Amino acid sequence: LAAAGHQVRVQDPNAAALEGLKARLDEISVLLGADGNVAGRIGLGVALDYLLELGIEETSARLCTLAENLRQKLAGIPGVTVHDLGERQGGIVTLTVDGWDAAAVKQRLAEQQINVSISTPFSARLDMDARQLPGLVRASVHYYNSEPEIETFCETIESLIHG
Repeated sequence: LAAAGHQVRVQDPNAAALEGLKARLDEISVLLGADGNVAGRIGLGVALDYLLELGIEETSARLCTLAENLRQKLAGIPGVTVHDLGERQGGIVTLTVDGWDAAAVKQRLAEQQINVSISTPFSARLDMDARQLPGLVRASVHYYNSEPEIETFCETIESLIHG
């Protein structure tokens, strides 16, 4: 990020991990070139400084806790299926709602100012075909989300089922 006039500050206790991150960012900066997206590089640098200030481990733990809370609450709603796999799950929660197309769920959530994306079998052919999954709603939890937002999300999903 030196080309954008911004340096990532490396602080202990994660110095080794952060040095690796900084090296990778330097590679990305070279790939973007001197005429690349300077504003984007500056923004990335500021975001990384913020992440380092909050703490990588702390941020990751919060994100995973929020996402797990969302998974558990959604799993408790009849008519909702959570489709996440893996021993270690991150902040993306995928789900289907009985009787609803993923795009229609996305639209209804957007009407409530709740942003999600969808995955289609076209974009994840191997996994979704093998598991015979239709389109999935993808909720991307972030460290700055709150428990009340998780509750609102679940209430909104539940209202789709119960009309």
